[in-house]
Amino acid sequence: MLRFCMQALLAVGLTVFSFAESVDEKEEAQIPYEMLEIKKSIFGDFSMLMQERDEYATTICRFALEDAHEAPQEEGTMLEVRKLIGLALHLSPRNRTAVVANHQLGRNLLPEKKEADYSRSVFARLLLTRGRLLKKQENEGDQLVGRCFVALAASLDPRNEDAIYEYEIQRLEEKAVDWSLFGG
Repeated sequence: MLRFCMQALLAVGLTVFSFAESVDEKEEAQIPYEMLEIKKSIFGDFSMLMQERDEYATTICRFALEDAHEAPQEEGTMLEVRKLIGLALHLSPRNRTAVVANHQLGRNLLPEKKEADYSRSVFARLLLTRGRLLKKQENEGDQLVGRCFVALAASLDPRNEDAIYEYEIQRLEEKAVDWSLFGG
């Protein structure tokens, strides 16, 4: 009798385990993300130091992953995530956070969520300030990064009137960012 109970308990345990595993597989399969393949930055040589590029890329990617965790099955959310990871990879093509996130999302795995070093509003102010400086440079790569930073600042903190104003002026002057360059 004890043997029969043990076999029944084992069978029930295996059934529950296989059901849980199939639920996880279904959730993973529903992440609508197409992996990016960035070999060279579209910005070319621009004035930011590599360490600065890497720090911005990491923070941008962490905010993208926060969004991914909120709605991983929504195609619109994942397109935004892909755009931000693309921007991060173009800023720093070997950025660990961005490379790992891109790979895992491309394999239908939701990467681990890690806190960004800044709040969204503080990072938006940093992006706006750096973006304004970069837009004043003569190099086209700098100007493109600057426009991206201004647009991202307005997106991250829609209550930041300075970022919204700068973004709208940029858009009205027909210098809007073509996010398709980054996978968005």
